[in-house]
Amino acid sequence: LTPISGESVDSYGSARPGQSLMCYQSSPGSLHKNVVVESYISRAIPREIPQEVAAYLTDSGISRVVSGHKPVGDCPMVMHTAIRGGDASSHPRPKRCLETVFADTSYSDSTAEDSRGVAVSEVIVEGFSPNANRVRVHGLLRDGTTSIEYALRPLSRGGVDASPPLVPERFVAEDDRLIGKRLANDFFVRARVSPGVASKAGIPEQAVQSNKYGPPQTPSSREKCRYLLEKTDVKTRKVSTRQASKAEVLCEIDQ
Repeated sequence: LTPISGESVDSYGSARPGQSLMCYQSSPGSLHKNVVVESYISRAIPREIPQEVAAYLTDSGISRVVSGHKPVGDCPMVMHTAIRGGDASSHPRPKRCLETVFADTSYSDSTAEDSRGVAVSEVIVEGFSPNANRVRVHGLLRDGTTSIEYALRPLSRGGVDASPPLVPERFVAEDDRLIGKRLANDFFVRARVSPGVASKAGIPEQAVQSNKYGPPQTPSSREKCRYLLEKTDVKTRKVSTRQASKAEVLCEIDQ
């Protein structure tokens, strides 16, 4: 390890060699001071990504950020940041967003010996090309019986919605835009609960057999599905979860 300054590593800290350098990736030592330890998730509570950050990334051709190493409970957390305004020439931008998927479920169950328990999720990016694709998620929650499955909106380069022929027709049909929504009562839509039966391996049985969700979701079946909602109290850090129908979620969004 060679410090940028060219000085000896031994000079970086007195208690142990390299101590100050190690602080660079330590939250207590450099939180809010560098990008190494920064996160828009704090104890499973998401913060809105600033417009200038989201716009910079999408202007650079980035449509999605998928990350780990920041525990978010027993299933992935999804955020969509809509890009507002026009470009430098005042022409309106296509409707676009920055999609963020936090997928660290390593602290799913505090009662389990390994802190994870049986919870497991698979995050799949699929599509015809690197510049037009979608995220698909399926898995099992910490109770060992509740499975989840959903597909997010297909995106092309820069966060613009992708449509056929860039992506298959079914990508558009299966798009669930309620995932990641923040409701009026501060609950977040975390996942869509699958009607499938969970297998011993921790993945819905139909997903294991077909490497897909199972039977295609029809419009009528999506109307009947239920969603997992979650809220974390800022003061007590107490996590509240419940399930709601699609109609209930839409009603709470409109409040």
